[in-house]
Amino acid sequence: MLPHAESAFNRTPSKATHLSPFQVVHGNNPKSALDLIPIPTSTKFTWEAENRAKQIQDIHAQVRDNIAKVNEIAMHNANKHKREVHFQPGDFIWVHFRKERFPSKRKFKLTPRSDGTFEII
Repeated sequence: MLPHAESAFNRTPSKATHLSPFQVVHGNNPKSALDLIPIPTSTKFTWEAENRAKQIQDIHAQVRDNIAKVNEIAMHNANKHKREVHFQPGDFIWVHFRKERFPSKRKFKLTPRSDGTFEII
């Protein structure tokens, strides 16, 4: 059943890009059983290389735009309840020691997580 699942995944459009993963890479959706029915030779046509490259570039630009839109929406939702704080000279603050910002200050889990008060100069 794995090949069937893989085929279904490759043909399913993503919510963020509105295109299938196979279409993003190759420019069109993979062939299914119905697509393999022979087409009469009078209606067959061939793509030129420049047209094909342009089509894939357009798809990639569309994917980038869709991902940017989804990222903006996610950023807006994540920052919805944040407030911007402006400090003035003379204000006193506490510093919160996060592991990624102050690795030398947070070596053990029982060490203090903050330090202060510090005056803004």
